[in-house]
Amino acid sequence: MRVLFFLFLIVFALFLVPRYLGPTTPIIEALKYKIEDDMHIIDIKAFQEIVGQNVGSLHELDEKENSALHYACQLGRYDVIRLLLNYIAFHYASSENVFLGWKNKNGDTPLHVFFRHHHENLFQPNEYRILELLRDHEANLNSLNDDGKTPLCLLDKTSGDTVFCIWNPAIVRGPAKVWSETLKNGCFIL
Repeated sequence: MRVLFFLFLIVFALFLVPRYLGPTTPIIEALKYKIEDDMHIIDIKAFQEIVGQNVGSLHELDEKENSALHYACQLGRYDVIRLLLNYIAFHYASSENVFLGWKNKNGDTPLHVFFRHHHENLFQPNEYRILELLRDHEANLNSLNDDGKTPLCLLDKTSGDTVFCIWNPAIVRGPAKVWSETLKNGCFIL
């Protein structure tokens, strides 16, 4: 029984615990190139081929402890984020929430990164679809970064209210009342 337990720990350490292997993985490099390119044009079929050939590196981090999902959220492409989450779900036994909960050196999750880079366009069709996708994959709105901020703390009040209602569609009260009742220490906590 102990042998099985130790084998499980080894497998977990090798495949599910984020690893820092240096400044690059092919997936991260492809995403960083597109971010630096500033045109955000990506051939999704070519990217899918890169991910397929390097699926074992999805859990690896770069020198800033960012995962491929951090960069995909910074890039803000629905199809890229969905592709990564689908590969993660298939190859890592539906541990998307583990991947979505990884924090970089600043303590930011991929959701923090998405809100930081796309707060001005949150309700455009692409960004709205990304919000729904991250919600459906159980990204955590309560995760605190090293500054003690949740992802919603990076938004203005109106955007925060709307995101809160997207995340909690059963809420029937007005957003302003919800916001004031759920503020805690200057940060939005659900």
